Amino acid sequence: MNKQKELINKEFEDWKGDTDQVDDVCIMGVHITNKDAEKNNEV
Repeated sequence: MNKQKELINKEFEDWKGDTDQVDDVCIMGVHITNKDAEKNNEV
């Protein structure tokens, strides 16, 4: 999770550039699991 946070922060700062404020930024993450793999302890 820390690596993800660092990557997101860097990309956001690169995108934002010298702009003082950017409103209404939404970041959404989705975690998809394989239920069959979980049952067999493969994850």
